[in-house]
Amino acid sequence: MIDVATHIGEEYTDESEIVIELHKKINGITNKKELKEVLSEIRDRFGMTNHELELYAHEKYLEKLLIITGVKILENDNLKVLLKLKKEIYETISVEKLFIESTKISTKFNFSYKSGSILVTLLKATLEKDYIYYLEEFLEVIYDLKFKV
Repeated sequence: MIDVATHIGEEYTDESEIVIELHKKINGITNKKELKEVLSEIRDRFGMTNHELELYAHEKYLEKLLIITGVKILENDNLKVLLKLKKEIYETISVEKLFIESTKISTKFNFSYKSGSILVTLLKATLEKDYIYYLEEFLEVIYDLKFKV
């Protein structure tokens, strides 16, 4: 459902073993700390990271957040991303806090209730950065409400 480029360009290396190692590191990201460490290691090793690589790493972290929180992406097109929070998710968190925190991330989040689920739409128009970063922050709020409160 999330489509980002996963190519590691020649600006990093043309050695296939190193490219495979970088893919393994990025695919192994399971939390925010590891995300920061992997990107920092790549910057230290190659002197930089480009937008494409950073987005790839954030997308892998986002995939892990989706699994951990149980949130599903129902739709993802040029205009919006539609998320589904089943009853098992929203009954274990404060939806009011989630709503308040989501408005701090972006006012482009919209909430609705349908067929026993909360649907959250992120409107992509006029976002200042890639939508993946907003989803990541949103899912981190759900994670924190579910596991840290």
